[in-house]
Amino acid sequence: MQARFREICTILEEVVVLPQIDRRHRGLKALLGILATLILIAVPATAHAAPKNLFGMVGGIRADEADFRQMKTANVTVYRFLVSWPSVQHELNAEFHWVAFDKVVAGLASQGIRPLPVAWGAGRTVTNSKKHKAAWKSFLRTLVNRYKKGGVFWKSNPPAPSLYHTYCRCDADPTPINAWQIWNEPNLPKYLPKQMRTPRTYGKLLKLSHKTIKKADPKSKTVLAGLAGYSTIRKHPSPGSLTPWKYMKKLYKVKGVKGAFDAAAIDPYGPTIKIVRELIGRTRKQMVKHHDRKTPMWITELGWGSAKSEGKRSLNKGEKGQKRLLKKSFKSLLHERREWKIKKIFWYTWRDPRTSQNICSFCDTAGLLRSDRTHKPAYNAFVRFSGGS
Repeated sequence: MQARFREICTILEEVVVLPQIDRRHRGLKALLGILATLILIAVPATAHAAPKNLFGMVGGIRADEADFRQMKTANVTVYRFLVSWPSVQHELNAEFHWVAFDKVVAGLASQGIRPLPVAWGAGRTVTNSKKHKAAWKSFLRTLVNRYKKGGVFWKSNPPAPSLYHTYCRCDADPTPINAWQIWNEPNLPKYLPKQMRTPRTYGKLLKLSHKTIKKADPKSKTVLAGLAGYSTIRKHPSPGSLTPWKYMKKLYKVKGVKGAFDAAAIDPYGPTIKIVRELIGRTRKQMVKHHDRKTPMWITELGWGSAKSEGKRSLNKGEKGQKRLLKKSFKSLLHERREWKIKKIFWYTWRDPRTSQNICSFCDTAGLLRSDRTHKPAYNAFVRFSGGS
């Protein structure tokens, strides 16, 4: 409100012409203040105003303490990152190794940033066998019990400090994890073992995961895997791929799946805002059609690269184009926020890697920061929406 007041005052000082009144007159500022107040009362806040805790970031590089401090400055409120099952448990039923993720969670929490883990098995199969089901449940249960409110990671054992305070070397309050995303982009076959490449098999995994998570922490949220969009809606990127809305249609056919997630998710990548909007809008229509209107939607990945464009379908747009599309997409999402029940928007990604990671055609330049941590134009656009600096 104060920012809007100052902005209106500045505009009035620039455009109001009051004949025969010296602008140095003491009463002028008071008069302008009254006019600004009247305008502020008469004109409601913009419908596009962003709510608190809306904007998050996706981890594409190994972020460090300097990154977390800068994210706080940018008012990033939640950070999404992968927790690969094989990376913490090298063999089924072996011991867990949490050190790498302890450091990430501690670094985020020390800055008041909420972590959002994406639990997935990389190439590890989660089949219908009792052995694999039990192993996946053990992984999820251990993960949740470690980082939930009151979890092992946050508990102190006087005189020894908590694991959290040992890692962060700080006295900041804990920021426990209260939401868990299950897998990543299951509508793209490359992210799933062969035995899981159908909405039906993912739906079964989702139900198993939701039940396990809720048993460990009844107050936590289960987030559907982000369903990927791609550069053209008409042509699939690989055999077996499904558009987000077609995948949702098939997923809802799995008995009981509607009660197995607290938020839907989509990664609506597209070369134009029109395609981004179509990906989200058509997926949302499937939710409404299946009587799931009340379930919110999270945009768990959205972004463009700042490398030179390679054509109309390219997700690389140059630095100016990256900034322009961030602004246009955020404005569009804020405009449709209530209609589509959007609760989170995550930008992909924070900082460019120093060497190519060969993840996708635009991923190496999708950061708001260059690899040397200098700001791209898109960073300045992001903080205007997030309220950071």
